[in-house]
Amino acid sequence: MRRFVVTLFVLCAVCAGGEALAQNTRGAETHDVQITGTVQTPDGSRLPGVTVRVFGTPLRAVTDGDGAYVLAFTRASGRFILFAELSGFRTDDAALQVTGPLTTSIDFTLTPEFASDVTVIAEVPMLDATDDVSRIELAPEQVSVLPSLGERDLFRAFQLLPGVSGSNEASSGLYVRGGTPDQNRVEYDGFRVYHVDHLFGYFSAFNMDAVDTVELSKGGFEARHGGALSSVMQIAGKSGRTDRAAGSVGAGLLSFNGVYETPLFNHRGSALLAVRRSFQGPLYDKILNLYDNSPAPGPGGGGGVPLGVVLYTSEAADARTR
Repeated sequence: MRRFVVTLFVLCAVCAGGEALAQNTRGAETHDVQITGTVQTPDGSRLPGVTVRVFGTPLRAVTDGDGAYVLAFTRASGRFILFAELSGFRTDDAALQVTGPLTTSIDFTLTPEFASDVTVIAEVPMLDATDDVSRIELAPEQVSVLPSLGERDLFRAFQLLPGVSGSNEASSGLYVRGGTPDQNRVEYDGFRVYHVDHLFGYFSAFNMDAVDTVELSKGGFEARHGGALSSVMQIAGKSGRTDRAAGSVGAGLLSFNGVYETPLFNHRGSALLAVRRSFQGPLYDKILNLYDNSPAPGPGGGGGVPLGVVLYTSEAADARTR
């Protein structure tokens, strides 16, 4: 009797253990899962290169050129979260419940994510670069910001450029690529100008108030510019205002200047007058006469100067109209 009871107890224990083992085996059962889908923008455009991954696992896929992806894996039952990620877009996610073998399709929509505004601050270039490396354009406003001694001078501004140099600080002559000032051709509104300097060459003869744009060609200029070996400078005169009359005056260490512009013919035309005068005549001569002890003008040539001797003056004056 006792042997029967022991045998029955062992059989019951074995049956109970087998049932528990069977339950554990069923709980760890895995399933084949295949997920397909597409990733697109709100307007329906497909997105290639999007990473689709299963959260918490190394499983991931990348969309092809048509924005499609395929994820195939084997996992136990449970809940999974999928993420679709691409730089410049907001991440989209979707939840998936796996209870058995599963083949499903999940599509994602990614919205563009715009970065905050970026303000780039840079210096305005002093000169306008052109397609021709030998041609440079310059405006009077750009000359005004350059350091100068006594006068805003067009030629001295060009002396600062590559390929152009000045002989010394007392001359505004342009030595372009080894040439001399007399090998440069200077044109003002299409007319050639021969006397291009004042005050024995200290500054140029062009009033910056009457200049609109300047173009310097250091080489490769057309054959119509005859007589030019080193460079061609083309100066365009400034036109007057057509909306209202305006004027200004100014003075420097060497001269004073003024400009006046006004509309004409019921605002259908305009006129501009620019005047510049050195201080030599009206100011320096008066001071010199106070201390001049030379004899009065006589038959010898005036002021004690021998006959045949030429006196040079440093007076400078010019006027421009348009």
